[in-house]
Amino acid sequence: MSCEDAEPVVFEYTEGDNLPELLVQYLDANGEGIDITGWAIVLKIAYATPVIVSATLPDPVHGYFSFVYGNSDLVAGIWEVHITIANLATKKLTIRNIKFDIAPRISP
Repeated sequence: MSCEDAEPVVFEYTEGDNLPELLVQYLDANGEGIDITGWAIVLKIAYATPVIVSATLPDPVHGYFSFVYGNSDLVAGIWEVHITIANLATKKLTIRNIKFDIAPRISP
């Protein structure tokens, strides 16, 4: 089975959410955290005009990065999401097969 055949990873949110942040650890083939100090990592939500959220690196030595959403970043719908990781040699990896299922916010 190829990666294209795999079921997408789906994250469920409600429109306007900005918690919890999405915390990710980048691992090597042995399950050890990869040092990502100085790397550029972004999350792109495929709206008609994509939203791009830059990662913060709370523990880059052990491969941890996170995304914190702004109040208007999450819009109702089911959206394709890509995470692009660029190392210091400017080599890139784009992780696909991610979906955000964002429910409309119910008014009070």
